[in-house]
This record gives sequence, structure tokens and C-alpha cells, in this order.
Amino acid sequence: MEERSPGSYRLSIRGSSLRSPFGVRNVKIYLDEFPLTDAGGNTYLNLIDVNSLHNMEVLKGPDGSLLAPIQVVVVLLNPVDKRADSSWVKAGITGGSYGLFQEQLAFQKKFKNQYLNFNQSYQTSEGYREHSAMSRNFAQMMYRVNYAKANQFRVLAFYSDLEYETPGGLTLAQYNANPRAARPSTATIAGPVAQQARIENKTLYAGIVNEAQISSNFKHVVAVMVRAPII
Repeated sequence: MEERSPGSYRLSIRGSSLRSPFGVRNVKIYLDEFPLTDAGGNTYLNLIDVNSLHNMEVLKGPDGSLLAPIQVVVVLLNPVDKRADSSWVKAGITGGSYGLFQEQLAFQKKFKNQYLNFNQSYQTSEGYREHSAMSRNFAQMMYRVNYAKANQFRVLAFYSDLEYETPGGLTLAQYNANPRAARPSTATIAGPVAQQARIENKTLYAGIVNEAQISSNFKHVVAVMVRAPII
């Protein structure tokens, strides 16, 4: 994973981003059974708080074509442990240099054969460079019911409010003079500070999935999702 600016990431697997300097190329990403990658190939990975994920699976080579034809790699993000069979609560606070602060609260509640999982987090940072601050509010909910021994019905939804500034690139001389500076304005082109260059993204994402395990080697999955960019 590489960072273009704080809050902006790209994922490179097996050289898949060598010809795509500002995005994800030949990598299709799923959140549970729902595509996080849109029809145009854009993956808004920065909407997700990494602390809200249980694990990640990578399908390489021919296996990747099972979920994404002509793709090099498929990445499956699992937001919760879908087999966890208990109630729990966890919370955490992180702080660091350059104004970094993050808090997280998560819990799972069990009701017989039903489970409610909730995850909330807030992250902010002033950034190392001028005009590189970021903030993200994130909330995620999953409801699941085991209506048979190997069958599950799940509802997943998250809301992400992301905002980050882009400082722009520096020449070697500018970097040597001040590596923390944003790209300065010129006589013909205003710099990021003057332009107030920033990204704002508010997204609501939701879906339902029914998963039936037919045998040890086969399962049947039906999933429906909707993504509603607010900004």
C-alpha cells in the first residue's frame, strides 16, 4: 500500500499499479460479498477504517477471475468474524506526532442465533507537510442471523465522512529548501494552498446477503448492495 497524500491510498499487488500512478489498477476489492470497486474501476479504499476490518484475503492469478474477470488480483475485506459466537466490547485511543488522534469503539451483541456488530471511529491528523490535514468519521453496522446450521442472512451498512487536503509535489530544489512545504504558487498556476485543494467524500453504503453452504465444497450466495455518494 502506498500513500499519495494523507487520506489517499493505492494498493499494488504483483506490480498491478506500475502503469497507474494515482489509483488501483487490475485489483478488484470486495467488502464481505459486496463490490467496493465501482464499474469504472475506482476503489475508494480510504473510506474504510482499517481497525473496522477483521481480516483480508488475496486471490491471485486464475483464482481472481472467479470474482473479477480479466483482473489480476481480487482482495476480500471481511469486516467481522462471521463465525464469532459471543458478545464482546472493545475500545481504543491512539495518538502520535503531527496532531494524530484516533478513537475507536466496537461491540458485538448476541441474541440467541442473531448478532449485532457495531464499529465507530474518528481519526484526524494535521499532517507532516503544509496543507496535508485529514479527518474521517466512520460508522459500520452488521446484523446477521444463522437461520440454519450453515446458512446466514446478513445486513451490512457503513457511513464514511472523509476529508483531506492535497499538498502537491515538490521539485528537488523545493524539497531541499523545505520538505514540509506545500507546492508553491507560480506566476501562472496557483498552488494547493491558494486553490484550497482538498477532497471531501461523504458516502453511505449498504447491502444484504444470503449465504447457504450446500456442501463442504459448494455454497450459494446472493447479494444486493447500494452505494450513495452524498458528496
